[in-house]
Amino acid sequence: MKISRCAAKCNGYSHSIDRRQFLQAAAGVALAPALLSGCASNPQAVIGPRIRPCGPASKYMPVIHAAFVRRKEDYGILWPGDIYDGKAAYARYTADIEKTAKAIGAKVILRPEPIYSLAEADDWIAVARQAQTDGLFLVVLDRQKHAWPTAAKTADSGLPTVIFTPL
Repeated sequence: MKISRCAAKCNGYSHSIDRRQFLQAAAGVALAPALLSGCASNPQAVIGPRIRPCGPASKYMPVIHAAFVRRKEDYGILWPGDIYDGKAAYARYTADIEKTAKAIGAKVILRPEPIYSLAEADDWIAVARQAQTDGLFLVVLDRQKHAWPTAAKTADSGLPTVIFTPL
């Protein structure tokens, strides 16, 4: 008796298929959507009735502390040296954050000024921890000086964190 290492306990039989079997299987996979399209004429029958949120968690609004991090000087890249309109970027991303928060039903507490130093980053994280926030959202507008160390501190804060770097 031949001992098989196959998890299906097939006693050493080959799992390979020949070209004809492969083409038959591929044709079946290719034709399946066309053959089964009539089954989905009533989507409610396939996925069931719409599930409505209920219970205490359905009324909970997550609170997210958000901030931007950048240098106090011009916003851009030190090398090779390109400057961007920091006020326009701040306004655009702020509008996007507020729009998304409204769409998903979350409350975002946006720090009014960008984080300009590691000390400010520590203060922002401490405030978020003390408020028992549900998460942090950091937008890295600059990759220089304290930006990445601030991102690392935010990620290591112990709070769920999303770090967005548009550059």
